This record gives sequence, C-alpha cells and structure tokens, in this order.
Amino acid sequence: MAKGFGRVKRRRENLETSMDRLSVLDTLIPWNIFGKSLAQLETKERKSRAGRKPIDRLQLFKSISFFP
Repeated sequence: MAKGFGRVKRRRENLETSMDRLSVLDTLIPWNIFGKSLAQLETKERKSRAGRKPIDRLQLFKSISFFP
C-alpha cells in the first residue's frame, strides 16, 4: 500500500465512526427528488470539448445547499 492511502483510509474510518454532519444529512435528505427537478433545467451547449467537464447538477446543488 502506498504511503498516502493509509491516511485516507484512516480518515474515512474516523469520519464514519464519528457520524459527521454531512453523512447524517445525506441519509436524511431524499436527493433524488431534487435530481429530477434539476434535470429539467436548460443546459448551455458547449462550443468545444476542451476544458473542464461540466459538474453534475445534483453534486453542485448538494455542495451549495449546506452553506448560507
């Protein structure tokens, strides 16, 4: 195992045992309801395939919904 992977594994185990707030919210909120609504939004057509790929709308919604 590489040097960094052990730290990631320990960090994940610590988060799972401490039941961090985001994990609890992820289990309580029915995200699939929001996903259906977000999928109906218009998308801006990309001019080329260069650059960063668009962020999944549901992931973006999850990330900004927890911060005021």
